[in-house]
Amino acid sequence: MNQQIIRLPKALHSEVTAHLFPDEGPQPERAAFLLANRVEGKDRGIFLGYRLVVVPEDAYLEKADDFLQVKSEFICEVARMAAAESAYLIELHSHPGCVRKVGFSRLDCAGQARFQKYLTYKLGGPPWGALVFGRESVSGSVWLPGTESSLEARVQIVGENWQEFSNSQEPVSLRFDRQQVFGLQAQRALASMKIGLVGLRPLHKAQILEETPFAFDFR
Repeated sequence: MNQQIIRLPKALHSEVTAHLFPDEGPQPERAAFLLANRVEGKDRGIFLGYRLVVVPEDAYLEKADDFLQVKSEFICEVARMAAAESAYLIELHSHPGCVRKVGFSRLDCAGQARFQKYLTYKLGGPPWGALVFGRESVSGSVWLPGTESSLEARVQIVGENWQEFSNSQEPVSLRFDRQQVFGLQAQRALASMKIGLVGLRPLHKAQILEETPFAFDFR
């Protein structure tokens, strides 16, 4: 399976960032989980997040501006919640000092490896995802059954105007998703272009302008 994708509805993404970054000043890291469905195709797997589960203050063992640790009892509770709903888990946390670029730290990767072993032991090792958020960025990874390392995941924010985040890069509008075969750099070039419509009757022009923003590839 070549591509791994984590998709969040715009409203859910807004809920996540409001929890992770409640104000503009210095703040500690915060964590949460998402419950998600998963669709698997021939060449891709897609997580579809649908509910935020916030880590409450009393569920942290430690929380600082560059480190956090969640109590195992709470993690077990969330894992049971996911199993009861036949849902998949996406772990997420913030890096408050990051803005336009963000990535997983070595501590993050080590923690993910431990979580992979925990899920394998408790639930048989289902696929799961991880997200780390900066204030204007997000990076994602996916762990598949029986693996000892993660795969990079594309993160897509789904709304009237879709956005895609590739790890440590700025968002790209999925308005140009049909050109994804050319890669992210080509999509950025397309996003900067302007198109002139000449010789169209008003009715046809209005129809094109109305339909074009929604010409997405939903595979």
